[in-house]
Amino acid sequence: MKIFSNDTHTRLIKRTCVLTSIVLATAAMMFSSLSATAAIPFKASIPSFRTSNIGVETPQFRLNTTLPAVAASVPLMATHAPDAQAQLKQVAEKLGLTGIIGSNGRGQLGLRDLGGEPNQQTLTVFEASAGYTYEFDNKLHAIPDIHPTLPKNAEAYKIAVNFLNTRGLLPLDVLLEPESVKFSHPELTQFEAKTGRTLKTMITGVEVRFQQTWGNLPVSGPGSKLYVAIDDRGEVVGLTHMGREGRATEIQLETIAPTQALKGLSMKQAQLSVPSGCAIAEINDFRMVYWSESPANSQRHAWPVYHITGQCYSAVGQGLGGFEAYTAAVIAPEVFPEARPRYIDCLLYT
Repeated sequence: MKIFSNDTHTRLIKRTCVLTSIVLATAAMMFSSLSATAAIPFKASIPSFRTSNIGVETPQFRLNTTLPAVAASVPLMATHAPDAQAQLKQVAEKLGLTGIIGSNGRGQLGLRDLGGEPNQQTLTVFEASAGYTYEFDNKLHAIPDIHPTLPKNAEAYKIAVNFLNTRGLLPLDVLLEPESVKFSHPELTQFEAKTGRTLKTMITGVEVRFQQTWGNLPVSGPGSKLYVAIDDRGEVVGLTHMGREGRATEIQLETIAPTQALKGLSMKQAQLSVPSGCAIAEINDFRMVYWSESPANSQRHAWPVYHITGQCYSAVGQGLGGFEAYTAAVIAPEVFPEARPRYIDCLLYT
């Protein structure tokens, strides 16, 4: 008996990365008009950021971790993206896909290998960055009849590394230590159409997420992803590789001390996203990262920002969920303005 019927709705929910997507989308809409102006000077001063939560009071921040030790300066990174069509052909060959290459007219090239049901596979490449996604169309989003038995995280890790290694798709700039790998478990939720009441949820797969690095720093942002999706049969049914290549330039950027960045965070000098009613924000992770743009955008250079995450609580101590913030980590350079992260196009210089 199927657990999903016509009087219920079914949706696939990826619980991770939702917050970042909201922040980026909100910031892009709010500041698109500002970024179009040409009157923002680049001075050697500390950037000030507007919050994306207009009308929301800044919470009280409490540090629950050790602030990182940072160098006095870090290099500006030059990024590189291969030719998109060459990338598509090369990856298709490594995956054993054949088909006609086409464009969707929205900055993406694609190839679909029909392969006969249920083996239809699709490879899509962004023209701006050569980042790509690969998936089994009929397996990645399949709705199971019962709760699937999924591989454990350790087993999923081995499957993912073996898949990438044997096909020559494992980048040199990702961390392979098991402790540096994160795991996401997409959930399928069944809810009642009339009331919206949740009837049933089930985890449908395992997503193995690798950390990209440039030099000694991790890379963050939508252009840094390397995700491998695995189903209940232990098969790889999807791959997302958005990581650009990064090379250190000779230009050194003076860093802002973490203590100073923390003070700025309390003064709304950050791109901040917090749950409604957040009175206390407990900081559990504070790190310097290079920012990699959306794969839909071109990017020639990248500079670091501080990425700050933790948990929010109400005034009476009720847990409200996670928060996320990005704030300046280097003194704004007078050159290479295109290195400025697009999600903080609202930079104001004082």
